[in-house]
Amino acid sequence: MGMAKRMMMQAEEQGWSYSDAVVCSQCLDEPILKQAVHQAADTSLGPCKFCGGRPAASLDVVLELIVDGLRTEHDDPINVAYYDSREDGYQAAMQDTEELLYENDVSSDHAVIEAIACSIHTTEWCDRDLAVPPVGMGLAWSWDRFREEVRTRRRYTFLLPDPAEEDEPGMHLVHEVPAAVTRAVQLADLVIDLPAGDTWWRARVGKAGETFSTASEIGPPPSAYARSNRMTAAGISAFYGASTRAGAVGEVSKYADPGSGLSVGEFALHRGVRVLDLRTPPPVPSLFNAADRDRRPATVFLREFIKSIGEPTRPGGSDEVTYIPTQIITEFLRYGLPGGPVDGILWRSTAVADVDCCVLFATPEECADRGSETLDTRLVLDHRTITHQTV
Repeated sequence: MGMAKRMMMQAEEQGWSYSDAVVCSQCLDEPILKQAVHQAADTSLGPCKFCGGRPAASLDVVLELIVDGLRTEHDDPINVAYYDSREDGYQAAMQDTEELLYENDVSSDHAVIEAIACSIHTTEWCDRDLAVPPVGMGLAWSWDRFREEVRTRRRYTFLLPDPAEEDEPGMHLVHEVPAAVTRAVQLADLVIDLPAGDTWWRARVGKAGETFSTASEIGPPPSAYARSNRMTAAGISAFYGASTRAGAVGEVSKYADPGSGLSVGEFALHRGVRVLDLRTPPPVPSLFNAADRDRRPATVFLREFIKSIGEPTRPGGSDEVTYIPTQIITEFLRYGLPGGPVDGILWRSTAVADVDCCVLFATPEECADRGSETLDTRLVLDHRTITHQTV
């Protein structure tokens, strides 16, 4: 077999044709592709075909990574989709190659996109497996189904399999969802350490003219008075705080009656804690990074999950059933992650811009006024920061 024949067969198998073009990293936007070109750049290849910059690398470097990545989630519809000439052809959502290249931020230069697309044999693509939800959405839809289940059907036996539940491809059964969510969080590596001295503001609502001035008053309530909240069920006491004074006021002002008294104070961590950080959705790993793209489904899900975690809440309000799913999953995340239980969860406020919120699993007995700390103290109130106002 001649060299030309072997190269033709190889090109057919790999899904792209060799190119004479060279490209520089500046003509690409996608970080993994930029890095690959930077590493392969060779001044002897001449200037970039698209901008004249040097050094540059063969466009083949980019083509190999792109086609390898696209094939992990997409396929030529001729291989997987049903074709019906009476119903406008293939019965699947289709994208052409240029659309996928733009969608994955390959380059903002159309000449680059066009050159890459012309070298790729497949011109139209659909999802690789049409029998399952899109990447990451299987768990996202399963999470939605879980939320509806524990809100309206069964609240305490959801870990028992339901024989009547349909096992759909790419989805999780209701009793599998908490463990699947925990695995997704674990894979995203979202646990961080907060150091001793880190501060959080907390506000307590009282009657008109009522004020509070101690850690036992402004801190988390005793279990007998702990109302249902975003991350904790009624009867479970926890410290809810915000990263700024204005944030703490804004969070409680959502549900406090006009004219109510408000006492606000700053608490500092008496010792470091380990928390789950849901403040910023993790970036979705590149489709073109073979070493990391197995995390794409979990990350796509987490971006949807974090949105649901941040939905507005009214502690003890009439809509408290809404927060049962997050209360359940909080306990799984609190105790189910590797390395032992976490001490809290962080998320971004939906009430006040640029404010972080926290729930720290600290009891009233673990909060103290400055100067009255004990071996059990985890949060310390600085009385100099306390202010009183009216909602």
